[in-house]
Amino acid sequence: MSIQKINGNEWKNFIDSFIRIHKNWYSDLKEFDDRGRERLIADNFRLKEIALDLEKGENNNVVYIKGQHQDMEISQVVINVKNISVEKNNSADESIIFGSAEGQIILLKFRATQPAEGLDGIVTDEK
Repeated sequence: MSIQKINGNEWKNFIDSFIRIHKNWYSDLKEFDDRGRERLIADNFRLKEIALDLEKGENNNVVYIKGQHQDMEISQVVINVKNISVEKNNSADESIIFGSAEGQIILLKFRATQPAEGLDGIVTDEK
C-alpha cells in the first residue's frame, strides 16, 4: 500500500479524473480530528460527486463530497483544504484523503477496488 500526495496545482484535474472513474463506487466516509479521534460519517453509500472550490483563495480551498445511500443524501464539506492524497494498493485506488488547515482529516475509502456494477451484491444489500 502506498500514499501519493497530489500537488496543489494538480488538484482540479485530479479530482475531475478521480470522480469520473469512481462515481457510483460504494464508499465509507470517516473523519479524524486533530487528536486522531475517528468518527464514522457514512458507510456503504454510492459516491456521486467530489467538487473542489478554489475560487475562495489559496487558504480557503473547499471540497464537497456527495453520495447516496438508499433514499438518503450524504454530504460532507471540508474547508481550508491543505492537502489531498490518494491511497493505492497495487496501483488500484483504495481511498482519498483530505487534510484541512485545522488538522481535520476526511477519509473516503472504497469498500472494494472495482465499480459497484461489477460487484453483484457482494458489498451491499441495496436494491
